[in-house]
Amino acid sequence: MKKCTFRFSSSLRTLLLISFLLSALSRAQNTTQVNISSLVNADLITEYTNGADYPPKGGPLTVNGVPFTLATIPPNSDTAVIQGLTVGSEQSFSIPVNIRGVVTVYTLINSAFGSCGTAVGELDFLGATSTPYVYTLTEGDNIRDHNQDGFCNTATGIAGTARFGGGQVRLDMQEITLPSRFSQDSLTSITFKSYGLGYAGTPFLAGITISDMPGGCIATSGPITSQTFASVPGTQPSRRCIGVGESVLLSSNQRAIWTITSNSNNAILTGSSQTTLQYPYQACSRSESSQQVYGTQACMAAPYANDNIVVTAKFDDNSSASKTFTVLQPMGLIFQRLVAPPLQSPDHGFRASPKHPDTEYFAAMWGAVFVTPGYVSFANIGFAEEDIGFPGSLFRSPDIALKYNPPVLVPIAGTQAWLVTCDNEISSKFPGTDSSSRSPWVFTYGGDRFDDSTKVPFSEVKTQLSHSPGGDYVFTKGQIETLSPDGSILQETASPMAMLTVPWGSPPVERANLGFTKRQAYYNCRAYVRCQFAGQCDDGTQ
Repeated sequence: MKKCTFRFSSSLRTLLLISFLLSALSRAQNTTQVNISSLVNADLITEYTNGADYPPKGGPLTVNGVPFTLATIPPNSDTAVIQGLTVGSEQSFSIPVNIRGVVTVYTLINSAFGSCGTAVGELDFLGATSTPYVYTLTEGDNIRDHNQDGFCNTATGIAGTARFGGGQVRLDMQEITLPSRFSQDSLTSITFKSYGLGYAGTPFLAGITISDMPGGCIATSGPITSQTFASVPGTQPSRRCIGVGESVLLSSNQRAIWTITSNSNNAILTGSSQTTLQYPYQACSRSESSQQVYGTQACMAAPYANDNIVVTAKFDDNSSASKTFTVLQPMGLIFQRLVAPPLQSPDHGFRASPKHPDTEYFAAMWGAVFVTPGYVSFANIGFAEEDIGFPGSLFRSPDIALKYNPPVLVPIAGTQAWLVTCDNEISSKFPGTDSSSRSPWVFTYGGDRFDDSTKVPFSEVKTQLSHSPGGDYVFTKGQIETLSPDGSILQETASPMAMLTVPWGSPPVERANLGFTKRQAYYNCRAYVRCQFAGQCDDGTQ
């Protein structure tokens, strides 16, 4: 309820084990708070019933593990919100975002007044290329009166609440999962709309936080603590989104009977972990799966497919607690061309075919390959490009795995992604012919060789050398299909790709070689990527 004084206002032929641990290259967190300060128009402290119970001067606020920052308004720097017209026509506020790969949006929205069952406003999510998504605000579902009195005081669809004044006033959090098309697009803006329905409910917005992680990934406190064995820079060890095959140590201060349930029934619960010869050097023992474990600790191993897992601990005093985990497969690849510097010059190759010098041309470049998402670990799986005629071999021997640390996580194309390897890209073309080729990428598990492992496709990649008469030669490699978080196949139209452009009439160029053995080439790949994409160059240059 609000007072009655209103204010309007090439080909990769090998399978590489990925392990990850380089925190220096990551951003601080996987959530970003959207600044709404320029749009706030109502003083939450002085203009709302019992407003003096709210935090007086804005500042940080965490709701169910999600961080927000409350804005302020002149002249007294009181906590402030964006308030739509309480009476009158529809009113809209456009909030710029311009961040790629947003998966979940968290908002703090309540209303002045409110009649349960009434749609009182909406949030419109606008992408650079995606069809807009509309999230309707309905009293009693995902929004309610901010003040505990005679208006709508219940909301069944909220994701958390911050209460003040002994529960007299509140700020409710909405968890909004965007359609999968936004995961490969830029969220350009969010439009907050009030329908101006007066006592039926007029919404106000107190904060927005966006995340590249699905809802439920953010760590929460409670009697069950968890720690992943594999580190992911920029996320807490108690993260609740984990990669396929990851192991998690579960703990409590009391002895408990531990049990798990999962959609796939393939999650594993054990009472112990074991040392491994490859990163992260410790994992749950998959050979000792139990229906339940008794003690202060248990070990959970994720299956090798998208899944939802619920861990339950029943304590000796008959109380119980639970914690949920979301298991994620690899969801996409990013290709980028390596250039000089830091790569050795020349950084590409171009020449006519010795057999057909007037009609056939060859192009070559080095490409760096990255896998997403970067907020879970894929340390327990391998990756390969299934080139036709060139079956891969799995780099899973202890010797090679140990030498591949530390791994590399870089900010690239508006997201965080893990380096897989550097790829030797070569293509040829006859004028007037289609030189394109497609190759599936897979992740693998359960074998020490490619032929012995289980292979799961997750991406389709296209390599193409194109040319029009008198025009440039354009050599590209990039993803054209990928899996969305819900497992559906997405057609890619704007996925970052490696690209080489050679002007018509250019003289032949013999590309410098990354060279060395496969193992040495990987070391050089990591150094080149750190320098080119993260500004961390071994020679001290930036």
